[in-house]
Amino acid sequence: MKAVSVRRSGKIIVAALGCAILIITAAALGLPGGGHERTTTMLDDELVRELPSARPLRVLLPASALYAPAIIANAGMGRNDESLFAKNHGLSIDLEIEEDVDVCLKRLVSGDADIVWASADTFARAYPRVRSVHPVAFLLCGYSRGDDLIVARKAFASSGGYRGATIACAADTPSHFMALYLLSLAGVRPSEVGWSLTRTPSDAVRLFARERADICAAPRYALGPLVNDETGITIITSTTGAARLVAGLFITRESTLLLRQDRLGGFVRGWFDGLAALSRDAGAAAALTARVLNTDADRAAAEIGRYAFAGYAENRAFFSIDDSEWNGFSQLFDSAYTLYHGDAAPIPVVSGMARNTELLIALEGVLKNTPALGPNRYVAPVPGGTPIEGRHSFYFEVNRSVPDFSSRGALARFARDAHVFSGCAIALYGGEDAGEERWRNLPGLRAREVARLLVSEHRIPASQIVIPGDRGIGAGGKGETARRVDAFLVSPQRER
Repeated sequence: MKAVSVRRSGKIIVAALGCAILIITAAALGLPGGGHERTTTMLDDELVRELPSARPLRVLLPASALYAPAIIANAGMGRNDESLFAKNHGLSIDLEIEEDVDVCLKRLVSGDADIVWASADTFARAYPRVRSVHPVAFLLCGYSRGDDLIVARKAFASSGGYRGATIACAADTPSHFMALYLLSLAGVRPSEVGWSLTRTPSDAVRLFARERADICAAPRYALGPLVNDETGITIITSTTGAARLVAGLFITRESTLLLRQDRLGGFVRGWFDGLAALSRDAGAAAALTARVLNTDADRAAAEIGRYAFAGYAENRAFFSIDDSEWNGFSQLFDSAYTLYHGDAAPIPVVSGMARNTELLIALEGVLKNTPALGPNRYVAPVPGGTPIEGRHSFYFEVNRSVPDFSSRGALARFARDAHVFSGCAIALYGGEDAGEERWRNLPGLRAREVARLLVSEHRIPASQIVIPGDRGIGAGGKGETARRVDAFLVSPQRER
């Protein structure tokens, strides 16, 4: 059999043909880690390709001070050639107020908007309806820090108090998500409570004020007068304690990010310019924000103070660019998707498909020194704090002070919730069985070991953990062992 020789030029042709086949295959199947057909869809998005390059970026914002850096960078709404976006980055931005996140996402799909706002939970809820255009979160704006509350007419002695209670809140909003998340912590299914879902938060507060609901979840601006006037109202939790539960995001089509990266990069840099201007002159920023949002400067300043704006470091941690224990975006997205859709979720989704970090990484050299304004503050444990109902138990073998294997997994899940509720204290109570060796002081050893694991393995700040005393705990229900540590999230004392 004759050997087949290939000239050098032929080898080059064969190699080129092979590369072409690989490229075509990758485009058809999706890049590794990217999934299915979206590579071709993104790069062939005619809607984005045919946009005039001179057209301003259309950006939709809610009437919320969390998005004030964009207003400051643009020196107001609409188009402004004297803005920081234009002067520093040659970018024309057309800002518009739009409160309805569903309208925002519809306009993103239709091409009528380039960048829209969404909270992590509202994006997860709506994602199945808009996933065909591959919308992605690309920038964390920050977190609510005390501007969203859940209140009740009385504190519940146990998680059983939630069962049968009626909860009033605006449907499909961060308040709705907060209520669902709280029930999940308490081990209560949404079907075990009554729901009064309204169109607006103010409607929900009116129902609660007329005693048509036992619990109300709403923003502070709607609940504020009621909480201040009625001393009998108990704050179950708020984003003072759940400091990472309500996260504001900017969303775009992934094709826009890939095909218009220079313009998206200018927007991100301009956003951080606005954040820096807010840090330098809070008074001027509050005055401009108040003018745009049609409120007074004092109220705008107070609202700005109740948000934790995210710098570059917070974005890296939230989107898991860093090797962090708490996977912020994925956890919030997956939790919201499950709580809203449950087993009837129309399409299984992976949260990684709903975010893109390439732009943030590309801009690291510019953004890495940007500080956060109003970082999350851990609240020191205080007497009289309200336990968030839902006991979390970690179990031990006889005379052992190390949690068993299954409890290590439960501890990791609890730590993720504790990261979300980073303003809450973690109270740990250790226990032992009557037959164990009492001289070991197992309750104290077990509580301290759980605390050590939370700090060393799950990056919970030690200042967030309190062990009220080395006192044992009761045997609990039938068949339940006292060889355990019970953990509770404890919200700060009620604000007055």
